[in-house]
Amino acid sequence: MKIVHEIVQTNANLPFMYYLHNEDSRIDVVPHWHQGIEVNMLVEGMPLKFVTDGVTHQYVPGDVWAVNSRAVHSASGIDHGGWREFGFIIDADFMARNYPDLANLELQLQGFVAGTPYRELVHHMQEMMELTDGTSDPATRFVVLGHFYAVLGILFGHFAHAKVAPKVSNNAGLVDRMMGAIMQRYAEPITGRSLAAEFHTSLTTVNSQFNDAIQMPVSRYIRLVRLLNARKLLLSTNQPVTLIATACGFSSEKTLMRNFKQWKGVTPSVYRDRYARYHQNETQHF
Repeated sequence: MKIVHEIVQTNANLPFMYYLHNEDSRIDVVPHWHQGIEVNMLVEGMPLKFVTDGVTHQYVPGDVWAVNSRAVHSASGIDHGGWREFGFIIDADFMARNYPDLANLELQLQGFVAGTPYRELVHHMQEMMELTDGTSDPATRFVVLGHFYAVLGILFGHFAHAKVAPKVSNNAGLVDRMMGAIMQRYAEPITGRSLAAEFHTSLTTVNSQFNDAIQMPVSRYIRLVRLLNARKLLLSTNQPVTLIATACGFSSEKTLMRNFKQWKGVTPSVYRDRYARYHQNETQHF
């Protein structure tokens, strides 16, 4: 199961999906992965915390970084950090057809690197960012593809290395399937124990797999998914906090308030009063 948390733009004539965050974006994304390689560039804004396979990086404007296929990653930053970020996810089938050695390689790029290749990479990423929304025009699409292929050439010519053999899991795909179940049924009374029963394993195994894959126990992941959806409803609807608590799987309004305050430092009502007015500006981001 492929879990996608970015709101991406697609074009049947392009071998990638892309997204662009505007200046009012909030960046707070639960751990997930893609079949395809993801490439990101932070253009403006406050520092961005980005965790990939348990390793935390902090990116600043001017940084470009790559996320390899199936690498679990998440992002977080302060609310309304003046973000301007561009990224794209390369179609996995396209890469398999055009780069048969990809299975033996991984990209190692986590931000600024001195030298000409990196400067050229930033240039081509910036050109892609400025032009992708105009790809309905065939001529513009060809230009975008030229920059896209240049990015691939630089990435695989200068930042690709032999892949280190991954740790073998006795439950390959278990975490991903459970993440999918949580995303679909977070409003239900789902727990680590109920997931263990559903997937015919033990709670100990579930927690060890989640801790190994995304560095948090399953209960914390479930709570984070519920909180993110509660925040979405707070900002996009006028529903009472009591109804939002129920809709997002919290046992009571009091439980939502306690967890939300631990997460954001303020109660749900205060958060809504402060930030709901910005929500209408957010249409192309996480």
